[in-house]
Order: sequence, then C-alpha cells, then structure tokens
Amino acid sequence: VPDEHSSFMVEFDDGTYLAATVSQNAQATTSLRIVGTNGEILVEPAFHMETEIRVTRDDVSVTLDTPQVNQMTELFDYAADRILTDAPIGPDGEHGVLDMRLIEAIYDAGESGRVVTLD
Repeated sequence: VPDEHSSFMVEFDDGTYLAATVSQNAQATTSLRIVGTNGEILVEPAFHMETEIRVTRDDVSVTLDTPQVNQMTELFDYAADRILTDAPIGPDGEHGVLDMRLIEAIYDAGESGRVVTLD
C-alpha cells in the first residue's frame, strides 16, 4: 500500500491548527486529543466501542464513560426522524467532496514538499 501511513497539518482560516497521523494498517485503535491553552480533551477510543472521555484543566481531570452504541441504528434513527419531521438531513454530499479534496491535497503536498492551499 503506497499510502499506508501519513502525517499532515491543517491550518484553518481562524489560525487553528490540526496535526494528524493516519494509517491503514496500524494497530486497530483510535483516539482524538484536543489540546488548548488551559486544558485538553481526550476521547479514546474515538470512533467505536465504549468510549472514555477525559477532560483536563490544570491539575483537575474528569472522566466520563459512554456505553457502546450501534452506529447503524443511530444513523437509521436519525434519518427516520428527519424524514418524519420533514427536517433537512445532514451532512450532505458536500462533506464527502471536501474530504476528497483534503485527501488529494495531502497527496499533492507529500509529492511536492510544498504547502497546498484549498479555497
């Protein structure tokens, strides 16, 4: 797999940075860590199974445990609710298009060694 591992940085319009590392064949684990000036939030595992959320500010930490949720059931319930209440269903396909643009930009930056800007 030519793109088995990747690390990249994204700078958002407001000056916020995202540093990410991804892999197709790494240990099956996920985490999401948000680090701010006064504290951090750690979600682990981030996208599956039972999840632990730890919020830390200075020397104080609070941990929340969440139950395992069937993602497909949640998605179907959400869609059914939106259809029954005639509410818009989001996200729309534009989110997928943006994901593909980001992936292409990561490839371009890796090949060229330069920063790639998306409009």
